[in-house]
Amino acid sequence: MNTFNIYNLVKRDMLLRCKFRGVFASDNYVYNGDGFYIVNTDKACLEGTHWVVYYVENGTMEFFDSYGENGGYYGITDSILFNNVELQRSLPVCGYYCLYYCVLRCRGISMDRIVYNLKRLDSDIYVSNSVLKHFLTHVAFAKLYKQTRSLASY
Repeated sequence: MNTFNIYNLVKRDMLLRCKFRGVFASDNYVYNGDGFYIVNTDKACLEGTHWVVYYVENGTMEFFDSYGENGGYYGITDSILFNNVELQRSLPVCGYYCLYYCVLRCRGISMDRIVYNLKRLDSDIYVSNSVLKHFLTHVAFAKLYKQTRSLASY
């Protein structure tokens, strides 16, 4: 997935589009207020390696990485919340994980709940299929949203 693909999918979701701040290379990331920032771990002059998400709300930053690495792994020194669970297995679907996280998170689902739900699944295929269905039909995520909301707190 590339920058163009991500932008084209994000613009299909009105709620996410309102909170989306852009797609960046690691050396071009610019903070522009609360919202979602999808960032490639490579510099702009390189082809691109791995997509991650920064989500900022009311001065708190979350860092979502489908490999479960914290921000320090990528040289991020800010104080942030992060998932520490490796979700992505073998398929090149990090961009799909980023979009999946953004769609659910902008609807109020916590990062912990998103990660908890994904740990129980063959998540690479599930995430890529869910994202494609959501952005093409909006049906799959409506169902997923209801299921995720109904998960008992843990």
